[in-house]
Amino acid sequence: RFLANQMSMSDGFMKVPTVGGGFNSDGFLAAANFEIAIPKVPLIALFADLGYTAPSVESATIDAFQYDAGVMLRLPKNIFAIYFPLVMSQDLADQFDSETSTYSDKMSFMLSLNTLNLFELMRTLEF
Repeated sequence: RFLANQMSMSDGFMKVPTVGGGFNSDGFLAAANFEIAIPKVPLIALFADLGYTAPSVESATIDAFQYDAGVMLRLPKNIFAIYFPLVMSQDLADQFDSETSTYSDKMSFMLSLNTLNLFELMRTLEF
């Protein structure tokens, strides 16, 4: 089920999977995404996302302001990153069933093969 949590830089780039579809808008969406590198540990960073959306008719019960934050592991050049959320807004947390959901359901990852330059990689390989 974790493999279904691949994400892309869209819909506010919230790192917690929004399986319920509650964080969307008929009007606008404003978001801020932060990454803080940990000195001397290049593969680990902290992340935080803040988002505000114009409430829509379908999501009248969802708060317009959402957030999440946690720890991420990332490879250089943003080829791959995995996100481990530690805190999130109540609406994001409520979408996970407390009896059947596991922590891995809250995790997400991003695989960006576009950042790989295969021609450059082939030049550096030694046979």
